[in-house]
Amino acid sequence: MCMYNTSESYGWMSKVLHWIMALIVMVMIGVGLYMTGLPKGESRTAIYATHKAVGIVVFLLLLHRFTWHFISPTPGFPSYFTEKEKKITKLVKYLLYLCLFIMPVSGYLMSSFGGHQISFFSLIQIPMIFTKNEMIGSIFKEVHYYISFAFIIFIALHVAGSLKHHFIVKDDALKRMSFL
Repeated sequence: MCMYNTSESYGWMSKVLHWIMALIVMVMIGVGLYMTGLPKGESRTAIYATHKAVGIVVFLLLLHRFTWHFISPTPGFPSYFTEKEKKITKLVKYLLYLCLFIMPVSGYLMSSFGGHQISFFSLIQIPMIFTKNEMIGSIFKEVHYYISFAFIIFIALHVAGSLKHHFIVKDDALKRMSFL
């Protein structure tokens, strides 16, 4: 299997990035929803710290993914996609990328304006470029919270479209991003 994308299929680098980010994002959304209901204490603090550090990983993977798109452009749409399917697919893809960007940025801004430090797995302290402002911090907290639900909806649409093509239409759209 080729590392680079071709005009017909995704290379292994794109596939690895896709599936690693998908797994991390799904876990991050679940952990994010879970941790907000925890009582204050050491356990909650540790989960928040890990959530923030993994958020940095997601952001770095997103930057790598954007760079990879320039190095190895994605394949075009399969010939059997209708114009409507192409438009919906593009829209959902862009909305997923937008969420992948907004989530870590809003998380950083929420923490920064909230006066909460961010550590990358206790190795590096991420600089806080804004001073504490609880009102602005609460705005980014709301953005982070509501975008997570939009993210869930866009993920569900993406998965539903992939499964529709695989099980109902029975084409190779899903196979283009799989390792099988």
